[in-house]
Amino acid sequence: MKKTIAALAICLFAAGAAHAAMPQTPNTITPDLLAEATAKLNNPPAEKLSGTEQQNAQTPKGSPESGSNTTAPNGTAPEQEAAVKTPANVKTAEQGTEKGKNTVQQQVKQPRVVRRTVKIEPAKENWYLTKPADFTYYVNKTAPSYSLAIPTAFGADLLAGLPAEGPMITRGADDTTAMMFNASIPDSKAAVFKDALAGKQLMAPPAPVTRHLKEKGEEIIEITEFEAPPQYSYRQVNTEALNLPPQLQNLVLTEAGEYKTFQGLNTRYMQFKCTSGNVSCLLRLTLTQHSGYQYTGFYLFPENKRLTFIPLADYSARSLQCGQSSLFDKY
Repeated sequence: MKKTIAALAICLFAAGAAHAAMPQTPNTITPDLLAEATAKLNNPPAEKLSGTEQQNAQTPKGSPESGSNTTAPNGTAPEQEAAVKTPANVKTAEQGTEKGKNTVQQQVKQPRVVRRTVKIEPAKENWYLTKPADFTYYVNKTAPSYSLAIPTAFGADLLAGLPAEGPMITRGADDTTAMMFNASIPDSKAAVFKDALAGKQLMAPPAPVTRHLKEKGEEIIEITEFEAPPQYSYRQVNTEALNLPPQLQNLVLTEAGEYKTFQGLNTRYMQFKCTSGNVSCLLRLTLTQHSGYQYTGFYLFPENKRLTFIPLADYSARSLQCGQSSLFDKY
């Protein structure tokens, strides 16, 4: 506004001077005077500008230095250009989104795994504890000489009073409780014991049990492994060579193994389930080879009395001593 007033004052001053110089009619505005005044109003004289104003005046519009009024080549402002979607911007955004998803997935809490081992112990059973009074002691001095502890629970001597003596022992209470022991030259019975051991296979332990639990909102995977005593399976054998009594039926091999007698002799044994007189029974057979002879044991007893008869039969079989010298000579 100040510039306009100054320009108007200059014009009036110039007009007055011109009017004074020209011999014209007083207070008369000529066309030339009016045109001159209009030209001065439209083109005021340049004033001295500050440094910032000069720089802004010299910077052409549209240049990068023009400040907020500068536009991008595509006609958008710099702020708008950054928001324009380009293939590079879209790809970068997608990668950022995927990375965010992966981070979220990684932050998901994994279930806690609990492992434990449970020891499986056989049920406690009250096995009979043997004592010296449970046995009589037999000593055979003739070849093949041997000595053996005989459980009295198997019954009376079935050969008593008969003209039979030597390496055979026979005891019996009834058709379900009996024992025999015999010393002879080797025969085909040894092959049956060998086949029974060859068919013995270790069974796989119980498989782990996995349970999915939730406790107090927390997911838990519980894996339980079982530590069990070794279990074995057995291949059935042909029992014809054993010459078993005909009243024994439905024989099934349930156990086979080896042990040493008190004298240190290697002995093999087999155990069968069977029936005798429609009674479920167990049959334990033993075989020991020494000095060109074989010694075979036969122990039959009811299955429901196994806690008593297995310890008696086991002690009797282990007490076998071969040769002239015997610990039982003093009895």
